[in-house]
Amino acid sequence: HLKSSGQRKPLVDIAFDISASPHGRNPPCFGVDLSPLVDECVAAAHARSVNGHLPGGMLYTLFHKLVKFLDVPATFLFVFDGPDRPKIKRGKQVRHQIWWAAIVENLIQAFGFKTHHAPGEAEAELALLNSRGFIDAIITSDSDAFVFGTLCIIRAIPSNGRTNNKQFDDEYELYTQEKIPREFRADRGGLLLFALLSGGDYSTGISRCGPVTALALVRCGFGDRLLDGIKQFGFEANVNPEGTHGSLKFTPELVQYLNVWRQDLCKELQTNSQGFLTSQQQSMAVSILQDNDFPNAHVTWLYAHPKTSEYNSGQPLWYLLRKPNLFAIKEFCHSQLQWVSEEVQIAKFTRIVFPGVVKRMLYFPLTVYDDTSKKLISPGAQVVLERVGWKARKGKFTSRYGSTLQPQLTVSVQKLLEMMGIQGRNEKIVLWVAPHALPPKLQHPIKAKHKKINWMSKTHLSSNAIAGPSRALGDGEGGWSKERSHRLGIIDLTAEDSDSSNELDEAEVIDLTH
Repeated sequence: HLKSSGQRKPLVDIAFDISASPHGRNPPCFGVDLSPLVDECVAAAHARSVNGHLPGGMLYTLFHKLVKFLDVPATFLFVFDGPDRPKIKRGKQVRHQIWWAAIVENLIQAFGFKTHHAPGEAEAELALLNSRGFIDAIITSDSDAFVFGTLCIIRAIPSNGRTNNKQFDDEYELYTQEKIPREFRADRGGLLLFALLSGGDYSTGISRCGPVTALALVRCGFGDRLLDGIKQFGFEANVNPEGTHGSLKFTPELVQYLNVWRQDLCKELQTNSQGFLTSQQQSMAVSILQDNDFPNAHVTWLYAHPKTSEYNSGQPLWYLLRKPNLFAIKEFCHSQLQWVSEEVQIAKFTRIVFPGVVKRMLYFPLTVYDDTSKKLISPGAQVVLERVGWKARKGKFTSRYGSTLQPQLTVSVQKLLEMMGIQGRNEKIVLWVAPHALPPKLQHPIKAKHKKINWMSKTHLSSNAIAGPSRALGDGEGGWSKERSHRLGIIDLTAEDSDSSNELDEAEVIDLTH
Protein backbone atom coordinates (compact mmCIF):
# COMPACT_ATOMS: atom_id res chain seq x y z
CA HIS A 1 0.00 0.00 0.00
CA LEU A 2 2.85 2.40 0.78
CA LYS A 3 4.52 1.56 -2.53
CA SER A 4 1.41 2.51 -4.47
CA SER A 5 1.51 5.98 -2.91
CA GLY A 6 5.03 6.73 -4.16
CA GLN A 7 5.62 9.24 -6.94
CA ARG A 8 8.24 8.21 -9.49
CA LYS A 9 10.25 11.09 -10.90
CA PRO A 10 13.84 12.24 -11.54
CA LEU A 11 15.77 13.45 -8.52
CA VAL A 12 16.33 16.75 -10.34
CA ASP A 13 12.56 17.12 -10.65
CA ILE A 14 12.06 16.41 -6.95
CA ALA A 15 14.59 19.11 -6.08
CA PHE A 16 12.92 21.70 -8.31
CA ASP A 17 9.49 20.76 -6.93
CA ILE A 18 10.69 21.50 -3.40
CA SER A 19 12.30 24.79 -4.47
CA ALA A 20 9.11 25.89 -6.23
CA SER A 21 6.81 25.00 -3.31
CA PRO A 22 5.45 27.89 -1.18
CA HIS A 23 7.73 27.15 1.77
CA GLY A 24 10.48 25.38 -0.15
CA ARG A 25 14.16 25.98 0.37
CA ASN A 26 16.31 26.94 -2.61
CA PRO A 27 18.36 24.86 -2.97
CA PRO A 28 16.79 22.02 -0.98
CA CYS A 29 18.91 19.88 1.32
CA PHE A 30 18.71 16.09 1.03
CA GLY A 31 19.96 13.87 3.83
CA VAL A 32 21.52 10.57 2.75
CA ASP A 33 21.58 7.46 4.93
CA LEU A 34 25.10 6.32 4.09
CA SER A 35 24.97 2.74 5.37
CA PRO A 36 22.34 1.34 2.94
CA LEU A 37 23.89 3.39 0.12
CA VAL A 38 27.24 1.70 0.73
CA ASP A 39 25.51 -1.70 0.91
CA GLU A 40 24.04 -1.02 -2.54
CA CYS A 41 27.50 -0.07 -3.83
CA VAL A 42 29.04 -3.25 -2.41
CA ALA A 43 26.35 -5.40 -4.07
CA ALA A 44 26.72 -3.57 -7.39
CA ALA A 45 30.50 -3.83 -7.31
CA HIS A 46 30.30 -7.55 -6.59
CA ALA A 47 27.91 -8.09 -9.50
CA ARG A 48 30.11 -6.13 -11.90
CA SER A 49 33.31 -7.85 -10.82
CA VAL A 50 31.97 -11.39 -11.30
CA ASN A 51 33.26 -11.47 -14.88
CA GLY A 52 36.36 -9.38 -14.29
CA HIS A 53 38.28 -7.13 -11.93
CA LEU A 54 36.60 -3.83 -11.02
CA PRO A 55 39.18 -1.20 -9.97
CA GLY A 56 38.17 0.43 -6.71
CA GLY A 57 35.43 -2.09 -5.93
CA MET A 58 32.54 -0.46 -4.12
CA LEU A 59 34.43 2.88 -4.12
CA TYR A 60 34.12 2.91 -7.91
CA THR A 61 30.34 2.52 -7.66
CA LEU A 62 30.04 5.14 -4.92
CA PHE A 63 32.14 7.56 -6.96
CA HIS A 64 29.68 7.32 -9.86
CA LYS A 65 26.70 7.82 -7.54
CA LEU A 66 28.31 11.01 -6.23
CA VAL A 67 28.89 12.16 -9.81
CA LYS A 68 25.15 11.75 -10.47
CA PHE A 69 24.33 13.84 -7.39
CA LEU A 70 26.28 16.74 -8.96
CA ASP A 71 23.49 16.97 -11.57
CA VAL A 72 20.90 17.78 -8.90
CA PRO A 73 20.18 21.38 -7.77
CA ALA A 74 20.37 20.47 -4.10
CA THR A 75 22.84 20.09 -1.27
CA PHE A 76 23.51 16.65 0.17
CA LEU A 77 24.23 15.71 3.78
CA PHE A 78 25.65 12.20 4.20
CA VAL A 79 25.08 10.83 7.70
CA PHE A 80 27.28 8.10 9.20
CA ASP A 81 26.09 5.68 11.87
CA GLY A 82 27.56 6.43 15.29
CA PRO A 83 29.12 4.39 18.12
CA ASP A 84 25.81 4.08 20.00
CA ARG A 85 23.93 2.36 17.20
CA PRO A 86 22.45 -1.07 18.11
CA LYS A 87 24.91 -3.95 18.08
CA ILE A 88 22.44 -6.26 16.30
CA LYS A 89 20.40 -5.28 13.25
CA ARG A 90 18.21 -7.64 11.22
CA GLY A 91 19.75 -10.52 13.12
CA LYS A 92 23.32 -9.66 12.13
CA GLN A 93 26.21 -8.27 14.12
CA VAL A 94 26.79 -4.62 13.23
CA ARG A 95 30.36 -3.64 12.43
CA HIS A 96 31.45 -0.45 14.16
CA GLN A 97 34.96 -0.21 12.69
CA ILE A 98 34.78 0.03 8.90
CA TRP A 99 37.85 0.27 6.68
CA TRP A 100 36.29 2.61 4.13
CA ALA A 101 34.89 5.25 6.51
CA ALA A 102 37.71 7.82 6.23
CA ILE A 103 38.16 7.31 2.48
CA VAL A 104 34.45 7.73 1.81
CA GLU A 105 34.13 10.81 4.02
CA ASN A 106 37.04 12.51 2.26
CA LEU A 107 35.55 11.68 -1.14
CA ILE A 108 32.12 13.01 -0.20
CA GLN A 109 33.64 16.27 1.02
CA ALA A 110 35.78 16.52 -2.13
CA PHE A 111 32.56 16.56 -4.17
CA GLY A 112 31.39 19.56 -2.14
CA PHE A 113 28.84 17.61 -0.10
CA LYS A 114 28.53 17.62 3.69
CA THR A 115 29.03 14.83 6.21
CA HIS A 116 27.68 14.33 9.71
CA HIS A 117 28.24 11.63 12.32
CA ALA A 118 25.14 10.54 14.24
CA PRO A 119 25.54 9.35 17.82
CA GLY A 120 23.42 6.28 17.02
CA GLU A 121 21.43 5.18 13.98
CA ALA A 122 21.83 7.48 10.97
CA GLU A 123 18.19 6.98 9.93
CA ALA A 124 16.95 8.13 13.35
CA GLU A 125 19.21 11.18 13.18
CA LEU A 126 17.97 11.96 9.68
CA ALA A 127 14.35 11.62 10.80
CA LEU A 128 15.00 14.17 13.54
CA LEU A 129 16.66 16.55 11.08
CA ASN A 130 13.74 16.15 8.66
CA SER A 131 11.08 16.70 11.32
CA ARG A 132 12.95 19.81 12.57
CA GLY A 133 13.16 21.23 9.05
CA PHE A 134 16.96 21.10 8.82
CA ILE A 135 16.75 18.86 5.75
CA ASP A 136 13.93 18.56 3.22
CA ALA A 137 13.96 14.82 2.53
CA ILE A 138 15.84 11.61 3.30
CA ILE A 139 17.38 9.39 0.64
CA THR A 140 17.30 5.85 2.02
CA SER A 141 16.18 2.33 1.20
CA ASP A 142 15.51 1.49 4.86
CA SER A 143 11.90 0.61 5.58
CA ASP A 144 12.04 1.83 9.19
CA ALA A 145 12.62 5.49 8.36
CA PHE A 146 8.96 6.51 8.82
CA VAL A 147 8.89 4.86 12.26
CA PHE A 148 11.35 7.46 13.54
CA GLY A 149 9.17 10.35 12.39
CA THR A 150 10.41 11.03 8.86
CA LEU A 151 8.15 13.31 6.82
CA CYS A 152 9.60 12.80 3.33
CA ILE A 153 11.52 9.79 1.97
CA ILE A 154 13.23 9.41 -1.41
CA ARG A 155 13.98 5.81 -2.37
CA ALA A 156 16.17 4.64 -5.23
CA ILE A 157 14.57 2.24 -7.70
CA PRO A 158 16.61 -0.95 -8.21
CA SER A 159 17.84 -1.38 -11.77
CA ASN A 160 17.41 -5.15 -11.79
CA GLY A 161 13.80 -5.36 -10.65
CA ARG A 162 11.51 -7.33 -12.93
CA THR A 163 8.46 -5.17 -12.35
CA ASN A 164 9.84 -1.69 -11.70
CA ASN A 165 9.96 -0.71 -15.42
CA LYS A 166 12.88 1.58 -14.69
CA GLN A 167 13.85 3.49 -17.83
CA PHE A 168 16.24 6.15 -16.48
CA ASP A 169 19.08 5.91 -13.96
CA ASP A 170 17.98 9.09 -12.18
CA GLU A 171 14.47 7.90 -11.31
CA TYR A 172 13.51 7.79 -7.64
CA GLU A 173 10.31 7.20 -5.69
CA LEU A 174 9.09 10.01 -3.45
CA TYR A 175 7.01 9.25 -0.35
CA THR A 176 5.47 11.94 1.81
CA GLN A 177 3.06 11.63 4.72
CA GLU A 178 0.38 13.70 3.00
CA LYS A 179 0.50 11.60 -0.19
CA ILE A 180 -0.17 8.33 1.64
CA PRO A 181 -3.89 7.46 1.30
CA ARG A 182 -5.81 8.28 4.47
CA GLU A 183 -6.76 4.66 5.14
CA PHE A 184 -3.08 3.71 5.12
CA ARG A 185 -1.74 6.59 7.19
CA ALA A 186 -0.33 6.14 10.66
CA ASP A 187 1.11 8.47 13.24
CA ARG A 188 4.19 7.72 15.32
CA GLY A 189 2.42 5.19 17.55
CA GLY A 190 0.88 3.39 14.60
CA LEU A 191 4.21 3.16 12.82
CA LEU A 192 5.81 1.80 15.99
CA LEU A 193 3.18 -0.92 16.29
CA PHE A 194 3.44 -1.73 12.59
CA ALA A 195 7.20 -2.34 12.93
CA LEU A 196 6.76 -4.45 16.08
CA LEU A 197 4.12 -6.64 14.43
CA SER A 198 5.43 -7.08 10.90
CA GLY A 199 9.15 -6.82 11.62
CA GLY A 200 11.89 -4.32 10.91
CA ASP A 201 15.51 -3.59 11.66
CA TYR A 202 15.39 -4.79 15.26
CA SER A 203 13.05 -7.78 15.24
CA THR A 204 11.35 -10.25 12.94
CA GLY A 205 7.91 -9.36 14.27
CA ILE A 206 5.03 -11.73 15.04
CA SER A 207 4.95 -14.99 13.11
CA ARG A 208 2.51 -14.90 10.16
CA CYS A 209 1.63 -11.26 10.84
CA GLY A 210 1.98 -9.52 7.50
CA PRO A 211 1.59 -5.84 6.66
CA VAL A 212 -2.16 -6.13 5.97
CA THR A 213 -2.94 -7.47 9.45
CA ALA A 214 -0.48 -5.08 11.09
CA LEU A 215 -2.06 -2.09 9.34
CA ALA A 216 -5.54 -3.23 10.37
CA LEU A 217 -4.51 -3.29 14.04
CA VAL A 218 -2.95 0.15 13.63
CA ARG A 219 -6.27 1.44 12.30
CA CYS A 220 -7.95 0.01 15.38
CA GLY A 221 -5.93 2.47 17.50
CA PHE A 222 -3.61 0.03 19.27
CA GLY A 223 -0.52 1.94 18.16
CA ASP A 224 -1.72 5.15 19.78
CA ARG A 225 -2.55 3.31 22.98
CA LEU A 226 0.88 1.67 23.01
CA LEU A 227 2.71 4.98 22.63
CA ASP A 228 0.50 6.64 25.25
CA GLY A 229 1.45 3.95 27.76
CA ILE A 230 5.15 4.30 26.96
CA LYS A 231 5.00 8.07 27.43
CA GLN A 232 3.07 7.77 30.68
CA PHE A 233 4.95 4.95 32.42
CA GLY A 234 8.26 4.56 30.55
CA PHE A 235 11.28 2.34 31.16
CA GLU A 236 13.74 1.63 33.94
CA ALA A 237 17.22 0.14 34.15
CA ASN A 238 17.49 -3.60 34.58
CA VAL A 239 19.96 -4.12 37.46
CA ASN A 240 22.34 -7.08 37.05
CA PRO A 241 23.17 -9.44 39.96
CA GLU A 242 26.52 -7.64 40.25
CA GLY A 243 24.66 -4.41 40.93
CA THR A 244 25.47 -2.83 37.57
CA HIS A 245 22.87 -1.45 35.20
CA GLY A 246 22.08 -3.66 32.22
CA SER A 247 19.46 -3.36 29.49
CA LEU A 248 16.28 -1.37 29.97
CA LYS A 249 12.98 -2.91 30.96
CA PHE A 250 9.38 -1.74 31.28
CA THR A 251 8.36 -0.18 34.59
CA PRO A 252 5.91 -2.28 36.66
CA GLU A 253 3.18 0.21 35.80
CA LEU A 254 3.87 -0.16 32.08
CA VAL A 255 3.92 -3.97 32.37
CA GLN A 256 0.45 -3.86 33.92
CA TYR A 257 -0.74 -1.41 31.26
CA LEU A 258 0.62 -3.63 28.46
CA ASN A 259 -1.09 -6.74 29.87
CA VAL A 260 -4.46 -5.06 29.39
CA TRP A 261 -3.41 -3.64 26.02
CA ARG A 262 -2.25 -7.06 24.80
CA GLN A 263 -5.50 -8.73 25.87
CA ASP A 264 -7.54 -6.10 24.02
CA LEU A 265 -5.39 -6.50 20.91
CA CYS A 266 -5.85 -10.28 20.95
CA LYS A 267 -9.58 -9.92 21.50
CA GLU A 268 -9.75 -7.81 18.35
CA LEU A 269 -7.82 -10.49 16.46
CA GLN A 270 -10.35 -13.08 17.64
CA THR A 271 -13.51 -11.06 16.96
CA ASN A 272 -12.68 -8.43 14.32
CA SER A 273 -15.18 -6.19 16.08
CA GLN A 274 -14.03 -3.03 14.28
CA GLY A 275 -14.06 -4.68 10.86
CA PHE A 276 -10.58 -3.67 9.71
CA LEU A 277 -9.16 -7.22 9.61
CA THR A 278 -9.73 -9.34 6.53
CA SER A 279 -10.78 -12.21 8.81
CA GLN A 280 -10.59 -13.36 12.42
CA GLN A 281 -7.07 -14.38 13.44
CA GLN A 282 -7.53 -16.94 16.24
CA SER A 283 -4.11 -18.61 16.02
CA MET A 284 -2.27 -15.31 15.98
CA ALA A 285 -4.15 -14.16 19.07
CA VAL A 286 -3.18 -17.33 20.94
CA SER A 287 0.45 -16.90 19.86
CA ILE A 288 0.61 -13.33 21.18
CA LEU A 289 -1.09 -14.24 24.47
CA GLN A 290 1.45 -16.99 25.04
CA ASP A 291 4.38 -14.69 24.24
CA ASN A 292 5.09 -12.67 27.36
CA ASP A 293 7.88 -10.86 25.51
CA PHE A 294 5.61 -8.98 23.11
CA PRO A 295 6.30 -6.19 22.77
CA ASN A 296 9.99 -6.64 23.60
CA ALA A 297 11.21 -3.88 25.90
CA HIS A 298 14.60 -3.42 24.23
CA VAL A 299 13.17 -3.32 20.70
CA THR A 300 10.43 -0.93 21.77
CA TRP A 301 13.00 1.35 23.38
CA LEU A 302 15.13 1.42 20.22
CA TYR A 303 12.16 2.63 18.20
CA ALA A 304 10.64 4.94 20.80
CA HIS A 305 13.85 6.55 22.09
CA PRO A 306 16.57 6.42 19.41
CA LYS A 307 19.91 7.99 20.22
CA THR A 308 20.11 11.33 18.39
CA SER A 309 21.95 14.63 18.62
CA GLU A 310 20.65 17.64 20.51
CA TYR A 311 19.83 20.75 18.50
CA ASN A 312 18.86 23.42 20.99
CA SER A 313 19.15 26.54 18.87
CA GLY A 314 20.21 27.68 15.43
CA GLN A 315 20.25 25.75 12.19
CA PRO A 316 23.31 23.99 10.75
CA LEU A 317 24.45 25.50 7.45
CA TRP A 318 24.11 22.24 5.56
CA TYR A 319 21.91 23.82 2.90
CA LEU A 320 24.72 26.02 1.49
CA LEU A 321 26.18 24.85 -1.82
CA ARG A 322 29.92 24.17 -2.03
CA LYS A 323 31.93 23.66 -5.19
CA PRO A 324 33.76 20.37 -5.80
CA ASN A 325 37.48 20.14 -5.11
CA LEU A 326 38.70 18.81 -8.47
CA PHE A 327 42.28 18.30 -7.35
CA ALA A 328 41.15 16.17 -4.39
CA ILE A 329 38.85 14.15 -6.66
CA LYS A 330 41.75 13.60 -9.07
CA GLU A 331 43.93 12.34 -6.20
CA PHE A 332 41.21 9.88 -5.19
CA CYS A 333 40.83 8.60 -8.75
CA HIS A 334 44.60 8.22 -9.05
CA SER A 335 44.98 6.20 -5.85
CA GLN A 336 41.71 4.22 -5.77
CA LEU A 337 40.46 3.91 -9.37
CA GLN A 338 43.84 3.59 -11.12
CA TRP A 339 43.34 6.68 -13.27
CA VAL A 340 47.08 7.23 -13.32
CA SER A 341 48.13 8.82 -16.62
CA GLU A 342 47.25 12.39 -17.53
CA GLU A 343 45.52 11.29 -20.74
CA VAL A 344 43.27 8.88 -18.84
CA GLN A 345 42.42 11.59 -16.31
CA ILE A 346 41.53 14.07 -19.06
CA ALA A 347 39.35 11.53 -20.88
CA LYS A 348 37.58 10.35 -17.72
CA PHE A 349 36.97 13.78 -16.22
CA THR A 350 35.70 15.37 -19.44
CA ARG A 351 33.30 12.48 -20.01
CA ILE A 352 32.20 11.66 -16.47
CA VAL A 353 32.89 14.46 -13.99
CA PHE A 354 32.88 17.83 -15.77
CA PRO A 355 29.25 17.77 -17.03
CA GLY A 356 28.07 17.61 -13.42
CA VAL A 357 30.57 20.28 -12.35
CA VAL A 358 29.24 22.69 -15.00
CA LYS A 359 25.67 22.03 -13.88
CA ARG A 360 26.77 22.64 -10.30
CA MET A 361 28.18 26.00 -11.37
CA LEU A 362 24.83 26.91 -12.94
CA TYR A 363 23.07 26.11 -9.66
CA PHE A 364 25.60 27.95 -7.48
CA PRO A 365 24.02 31.22 -6.19
CA LEU A 366 27.25 33.22 -6.57
CA THR A 367 27.83 32.21 -10.19
CA VAL A 368 27.66 35.00 -12.79
CA TYR A 369 27.66 34.93 -16.57
CA ASP A 370 29.82 37.48 -18.41
CA ASP A 371 28.21 38.17 -21.77
CA THR A 372 31.36 39.72 -23.22
CA SER A 373 33.82 36.90 -22.51
CA LYS A 374 31.12 34.17 -22.53
CA LYS A 375 32.53 32.98 -19.22
CA LEU A 376 30.50 31.30 -16.51
CA ILE A 377 32.28 32.34 -13.33
CA SER A 378 31.80 31.00 -9.81
CA PRO A 379 34.12 31.42 -6.81
CA GLY A 380 37.27 29.49 -7.67
CA ALA A 381 36.10 28.10 -11.04
CA GLN A 382 35.20 29.24 -14.53
CA VAL A 383 34.32 27.80 -17.94
CA VAL A 384 33.54 29.27 -21.34
CA LEU A 385 30.08 28.65 -22.82
CA GLU A 386 30.81 28.47 -26.54
CA ARG A 387 27.43 27.47 -27.88
CA VAL A 388 23.83 26.80 -26.89
CA GLY A 389 21.74 24.53 -29.11
CA TRP A 390 17.98 24.11 -28.56
CA LYS A 391 16.89 20.66 -29.68
CA ALA A 392 14.16 18.11 -29.19
CA ARG A 393 15.45 15.02 -27.39
CA LYS A 394 15.25 11.71 -29.22
CA GLY A 395 15.03 8.03 -28.35
CA LYS A 396 13.84 7.16 -24.87
CA PHE A 397 14.04 10.81 -23.84
CA THR A 398 10.91 11.70 -25.82
CA SER A 399 8.87 10.00 -23.09
CA ARG A 400 10.24 12.50 -20.60
CA TYR A 401 10.54 15.75 -22.56
CA GLY A 402 8.03 15.32 -25.36
CA SER A 403 8.86 17.62 -28.28
CA THR A 404 9.83 20.57 -26.10
CA LEU A 405 13.20 21.99 -27.12
CA GLN A 406 15.97 21.47 -24.57
CA PRO A 407 19.27 23.37 -24.30
CA GLN A 408 22.54 21.64 -25.13
CA LEU A 409 25.76 23.42 -24.18
CA THR A 410 29.20 23.26 -25.73
CA VAL A 411 31.65 24.22 -22.99
CA SER A 412 35.40 24.81 -22.88
CA VAL A 413 36.75 23.25 -19.65
CA GLN A 414 40.39 24.35 -19.88
CA LYS A 415 40.18 26.17 -16.54
CA LEU A 416 38.74 23.10 -14.83
CA LEU A 417 41.67 21.02 -16.05
CA GLU A 418 44.04 23.66 -14.72
CA MET A 419 42.38 23.30 -11.31
CA MET A 420 43.44 19.65 -11.47
CA GLY A 421 47.03 20.65 -12.26
CA ILE A 422 46.77 19.88 -16.01
CA GLN A 423 47.98 22.78 -18.15
CA GLY A 424 47.58 23.68 -21.81
CA ARG A 425 44.61 21.48 -22.73
CA ASN A 426 41.58 23.28 -24.13
CA GLU A 427 39.10 20.40 -24.04
CA LYS A 428 35.40 20.81 -24.80
CA ILE A 429 32.39 18.96 -23.49
CA VAL A 430 28.77 18.84 -24.63
CA LEU A 431 25.92 18.40 -22.15
CA TRP A 432 22.19 18.83 -21.73
CA VAL A 433 20.92 21.15 -18.99
CA ALA A 434 17.53 22.17 -17.63
CA PRO A 435 16.20 25.26 -19.48
CA HIS A 436 15.58 27.27 -16.33
CA ALA A 437 19.11 26.60 -15.03
CA LEU A 438 20.53 28.82 -17.78
CA PRO A 439 21.45 32.46 -17.09
CA PRO A 440 18.65 34.82 -18.19
CA LYS A 441 20.79 36.09 -21.07
CA LEU A 442 20.90 32.58 -22.51
CA GLN A 443 17.22 31.74 -22.17
CA HIS A 444 15.50 30.85 -25.44
CA PRO A 445 14.09 34.06 -26.99
CA ILE A 446 11.12 32.29 -28.54
CA LYS A 447 8.32 30.92 -26.40
CA ALA A 448 7.95 27.15 -26.57
CA LYS A 449 5.24 26.08 -28.99
CA HIS A 450 4.38 22.97 -27.02
CA LYS A 451 2.53 23.24 -23.72
CA LYS A 452 3.11 19.69 -22.55
CA ILE A 453 6.29 19.22 -20.55
CA ASN A 454 6.95 15.77 -19.18
CA TRP A 455 10.16 16.18 -17.23
CA MET A 456 9.39 19.08 -14.90
CA SER A 457 6.11 20.28 -13.47
CA LYS A 458 4.52 23.38 -14.99
CA THR A 459 5.28 25.32 -11.81
CA HIS A 460 8.97 25.06 -12.69
CA LEU A 461 8.43 27.18 -15.77
CA SER A 462 6.44 29.90 -14.07
CA SER A 463 8.17 33.27 -13.83
CA ASN A 464 8.51 32.94 -10.08
CA ALA A 465 10.09 29.49 -10.27
CA ILE A 466 12.56 30.60 -12.94
CA ALA A 467 13.50 33.71 -10.97
CA GLY A 468 14.58 31.62 -7.98
CA PRO A 469 17.47 29.51 -9.27
CA SER A 470 18.36 31.98 -12.05
CA ARG A 471 18.30 35.26 -10.13
CA ALA A 472 21.98 35.21 -9.27
CA LEU A 473 23.10 33.91 -12.66
CA GLY A 474 22.53 37.06 -14.71
CA ASP A 475 21.22 40.59 -14.53
CA GLY A 476 18.95 41.11 -17.48
CA GLU A 477 17.52 40.01 -20.81
CA GLY A 478 19.22 40.07 -24.18
CA GLY A 479 22.81 41.11 -24.79
CA TRP A 480 23.84 37.84 -26.39
CA SER A 481 24.22 36.92 -30.05
CA LYS A 482 20.96 36.30 -31.94
CA GLU A 483 22.64 34.58 -34.87
CA ARG A 484 21.05 31.23 -35.51
CA SER A 485 21.92 28.39 -37.81
CA HIS A 486 20.55 24.92 -38.37
CA ARG A 487 23.21 22.32 -37.71
CA LEU A 488 23.45 18.70 -36.81
CA GLY A 489 23.16 18.07 -33.08
CA ILE A 490 26.13 17.05 -30.99
CA ILE A 491 26.48 13.74 -29.17
CA ASP A 492 26.14 14.24 -25.42
CA LEU A 493 29.20 12.95 -23.59
CA THR A 494 27.55 12.46 -20.22
CA ALA A 495 27.20 8.92 -18.86
CA GLU A 496 23.40 9.19 -18.85
CA ASP A 497 23.23 9.87 -22.58
CA SER A 498 25.37 7.03 -23.86
CA ASP A 499 22.74 6.39 -26.52
CA SER A 500 22.55 10.02 -27.61
CA SER A 501 23.86 9.18 -31.07
CA ASN A 502 20.20 8.48 -31.84
CA GLU A 503 19.43 12.15 -31.19
CA LEU A 504 21.19 13.70 -34.20
CA ASP A 505 18.68 16.12 -35.69
CA GLU A 506 18.21 19.59 -37.11
CA ALA A 507 18.17 22.09 -34.25
CA GLU A 508 18.37 25.78 -33.47
CA VAL A 509 21.92 26.67 -32.41
CA ILE A 510 23.17 29.90 -30.88
CA ASP A 511 26.91 30.34 -31.40
CA LEU A 512 28.31 32.41 -28.53
CA THR A 513 31.80 32.83 -29.97
CA HIS A 514 30.76 35.46 -32.53
